[in-house]
Amino acid sequence: YDLWRDLGNAGWSWQDVVPYFQRAETSDSGEGAWRGHAGPLRVSFPGRKVFAVCGDGGFMMNSQELETAVRLGLDLTVLILNDNAYGMIRWKQANMGFADFGLSYGNPDFVKYAESYGANGYRVESAAHLKDLLAHCRDTPGVHVIDCPVDYSENDRILNVEIKDLSRAL
Repeated sequence: YDLWRDLGNAGWSWQDVVPYFQRAETSDSGEGAWRGHAGPLRVSFPGRKVFAVCGDGGFMMNSQELETAVRLGLDLTVLILNDNAYGMIRWKQANMGFADFGLSYGNPDFVKYAESYGANGYRVESAAHLKDLLAHCRDTPGVHVIDCPVDYSENDRILNVEIKDLSRAL
């Protein structure tokens, strides 16, 4: 697998995912893993599978590219970290003292959305289920979309509260 990631929205490390794949070459596209990177990478390297990790906001900005991926018969897996919001923007703005305004939204049902394009859609039910889904998508040809609910509240506590306390203690 070539692994493209959108950590602008993910809030966790791609190293958490890589153990499920035998070989991963990675590239960080900033905030655009899905938007204009994962699909063209797959077309450019036809012998490789591609795995994209992105937030729900980033995915929806170019989600119509699922049609292209299905039409071209690509082997592509997209893991959507779904918080029904522009989560990274919310998190950053909150820590700069800005009000939460216009950052929450309703998403489509990503499983049905993927299926409407002819892709395979899945929803993560547990951490163990995610492991199984990743293995299934790795081993099954086609376009796969995995809807994974996330909660960024722990990231905020760890990275904006606890790390400051630890730094002060030094």
